[in-house]
Amino acid sequence: MKTITLFRSFLVASLILWMQPSQAFSASFTKGNLVVSRVANATAGWQSVYLDEYTPSGTLVQTVALPDATASLPNKPIGIDCQNSPDGTLNLSVDRNYLVMGGYKTGVSSVLASAGNTRIVATVDKDATVNTTTELSDIGTNNWGFRSVVSTNGTDFWLSGSFGIKYTTLGGSTSTNLFSAVGPNNLGIYDSKLYLASATGTNFFGSLNNGLPTTGASQPYTVLGSQTTPTNIGIVYPLSFVMFDMDASIAGVDVMYVAENAKLGGGVNDNTSRGLTKYCLNSSGLWVKKGAIIQAPIAANGLKGLTGVCNATTGAITLYATTIAYPLSDPTSIVTLTDNSGYNGALAGTFTTLATSAVGTAFRGIAFTPGTPSTAINNVFENAALSVSVYNGIIKFTAMQGENLDVYNTIGQKLLSKVTVDGVNEIALASKGVMIVKVGNKIGKVTL
Repeated sequence: MKTITLFRSFLVASLILWMQPSQAFSASFTKGNLVVSRVANATAGWQSVYLDEYTPSGTLVQTVALPDATASLPNKPIGIDCQNSPDGTLNLSVDRNYLVMGGYKTGVSSVLASAGNTRIVATVDKDATVNTTTELSDIGTNNWGFRSVVSTNGTDFWLSGSFGIKYTTLGGSTSTNLFSAVGPNNLGIYDSKLYLASATGTNFFGSLNNGLPTTGASQPYTVLGSQTTPTNIGIVYPLSFVMFDMDASIAGVDVMYVAENAKLGGGVNDNTSRGLTKYCLNSSGLWVKKGAIIQAPIAANGLKGLTGVCNATTGAITLYATTIAYPLSDPTSIVTLTDNSGYNGALAGTFTTLATSAVGTAFRGIAFTPGTPSTAINNVFENAALSVSVYNGIIKFTAMQGENLDVYNTIGQKLLSKVTVDGVNEIALASKGVMIVKVGNKIGKVTL
């Protein structure tokens, strides 16, 4: 009887272990580093995907292979179409704990996709543990493009592609239709709202009106307008974008950077050089173009992935992007640029190349490592989060006696500097908007 009991315990333990996603013997990511998605062969249909971790200065740290045909259950193999420039987008979840990416089940060419093909959602946490258990079988014929995934928490997913926008959850096998007016190249979640960049059919930026919906097809949406085109900001082929809240007098995000593809229709040049464009939201609710960086040789093909961080002390935005290569066999690069102009300032700067892919391979998406905060102090990411709250306009947090306290707004202005008391600290500020609270080596963010 004892032998049977031990065997049952071993069987249960083995089953639990089998159900866990694999880590593939990778080291944990380092907070503040970058991760790029890469295909090993940039010229031939479906390809396996690798995640390369780099320091912000361009030093390769490690490579994490996503599951391929040799994947261990319950993970499913995943690949992307190397010839489809929107594929391979990499995003960091809103809680900043997971990288997320969409792809296709191994061995299935996206170009030949049909109703029976499945799509895979991959998540990767700070320990480089990969989960590809989300396998969707309900994306129909001709809806082959699977371009991006965003998530709030590594469990809820919003997907975009030629099918429009869908919603699913971790481990799901089906998805819910939310939006089919266009096929967005990329999505973003800011201020609990889903933003979309479309280059299919009507090219525009927009946001869904109902925040982060999980049910209801044909979700209403609003197009982001500009001063010259009230119903469209005029971007031709957006692939990625990143947004920031820089001005306390304007609610929510008010600065946007857009990465554009300079080639249309699978590499056909439309004779327009493109790169990085900046927009700022004015008090009338219109997005105003604030310059573009069209720098050779990047501008000949454009940019694919884009991410960035705000320096809470100076207000400078440091952007990181991946370039596009045509012909596909040419190498791609990770590039960086710092915009010091702040809210409403004209975009200026020069791209610097940090790393270049080997010939025949290609970088695709780019994001910060899981666990990286959304802001930096003096270009140094903090090592711990500060638990901070607001009650009746008062900022509250717990600290030890004698810690240094600094409060900044999002354009880097220091609003308060003092020493903490032991226990609960309370701060009253006349200023309103998003505040960054720094106590010792901890950082928190609140809205007054």
